[in-house]
Amino acid sequence: VDQAWSGGGSMNSVKNFLAKASASKSAKEEAPTTPKEVPAKIVSIATDPVALRDQIGVAMKQGQQQAQATNQQAVQQAVAGVRLLVDQFGVTRIATGAEAIPVESTRGRDLIRLEVYRATGKAAGDDTLNREIGVVRAKAQVSGERTPVFKRIAPMGAGVVIDAGGDRCIRVSSEGWVEGSHDGGTFFVRGPGYGEIPSPVKQGSPKDALRVLDAIFEKMGVPAIRRWMLAVALVNALRPGVPYVVILLVGGAGSGKTTTAG
Repeated sequence: VDQAWSGGGSMNSVKNFLAKASASKSAKEEAPTTPKEVPAKIVSIATDPVALRDQIGVAMKQGQQQAQATNQQAVQQAVAGVRLLVDQFGVTRIATGAEAIPVESTRGRDLIRLEVYRATGKAAGDDTLNREIGVVRAKAQVSGERTPVFKRIAPMGAGVVIDAGGDRCIRVSSEGWVEGSHDGGTFFVRGPGYGEIPSPVKQGSPKDALRVLDAIFEKMGVPAIRRWMLAVALVNALRPGVPYVVILLVGGAGSGKTTTAG
């Protein structure tokens, strides 16, 4: 006002100056306070706390869904690398070495957890693990490998193969026996308390082997007339899939029945 009046202006010039100043102030108040390049949606969110909170929630949910999808894909890839088979009883198992472990057992679940950890570096949660176990079990039942499993001893041509524990096995035929490693074609069930058995010791001849067996039976208190019947029953017990002889130990108290049975 001082500038307009000191400039020699009239009252009209002062009024015009005030009008322009008022118009300029109104324009500034109505003008946006954010840069033109900022989208209107972001401006609205920034000035609306409720909208900002909702948007953050949406972003977090999307991130969780993406992380869950990535984790599920990693679990599927890890499980796909596990060899699954269905035994003669319809049980889905994980084949590892010479052992076939039920997929839903504690050991089976631990094996899948380990494979997931190796693939992702993270432990799979129970929900994810249960879902994937259900899927692979269903797939195995429909199109999985059908393979019988055995306990300790399995048929092998005209002979048998004995699971000695670990990676060891003993192949027995009419030509004799040989100890070696499992070839991956026969699977065994190893329950609690399933330990390794010692390696057999070769004898000079079959008669020498019978003498050793006879000495063992003598220490066990088996009558001489019954020893060869017991030997035949024990050999027959090593033949899978045939009728077995039931051995009945008869004797008075303190005669060594329990020791013989052990």
